[in-house]
Amino acid sequence: MIRYYVDTLYIRRPAFVISPLIYNQKSSLALFMPITSNHKNYPFEVALPSELRIHGVILVDQIKCLNWKARPLKFVESVPQDLIEEVQAKIEPLLF
Repeated sequence: MIRYYVDTLYIRRPAFVISPLIYNQKSSLALFMPITSNHKNYPFEVALPSELRIHGVILVDQIKCLNWKARPLKFVESVPQDLIEEVQAKIEPLLF
């Protein structure tokens, strides 16, 4: 799921939320990966499909945690399952 969040400078930024809804609701936190339009062919980037409203790449190795009650998230759009699988494949080597 892609959502906007507000950073410390109060700028809206797109992000790919990776934590399940039940976790987000119970903890008031959300885990996400930032999305950038600055594509560098970095091995841990996942390109967003061109048919999505948001363009750019997901930075898979830059997982962040956000208190969504303090900085509300705004839903933008869902992503295809194959994109989720590509993100999972890129993050797996980084965990444990």
